[in-house]
Amino acid sequence: MKAIAVLVLLLAGAVGAVCQTRAPAKAAATKPAAKAAVQQTATLVFYRQKRFYGTSLKPQIYVNGEEIAQLDNGRFFVLALKPGTYQDEFSPKQDPLQVEAKPGKTEFMEMLIISDSWKGEGRLIPADSDNAREALAKLKPLDTKYVQSDQVTFELPGDATAEAK
Repeated sequence: MKAIAVLVLLLAGAVGAVCQTRAPAKAAATKPAAKAAVQQTATLVFYRQKRFYGTSLKPQIYVNGEEIAQLDNGRFFVLALKPGTYQDEFSPKQDPLQVEAKPGKTEFMEMLIISDSWKGEGRLIPADSDNAREALAKLKPLDTKYVQSDQVTFELPGDATAEAK
């Protein structure tokens, strides 16, 4: 019985070693293509810091009138879009926030919950890259049950930079 277990472990190790030696060659071949794809897209990152006030609120996010997601407390999501000007909305009562998305750049949008007379409501504000990345390190990706668009991802861009507003 021990001999079979040892044989299985050796076989698994050999297969793993073969797979590891082939993977870097494939990754190296796709790196230029991946970098070119990043240069052709703009990234919008929406996040909401974890706060006690407004915990139960999940403001709806719209981009150019399309329903994207409900932003839960302490969560984030990412949109990779074609460069251009986008209208980010979070409430039908508020004017949309106009965002200029540039190729290869990342724009960060923070959702704040503002107290109202009966309950809180959300406000989107542009955030600078340093503060946003610090906040995002503490947040979790948005649950998929709150996502309405297939454009939503949860992979934060690595080398993209944001322009301060």
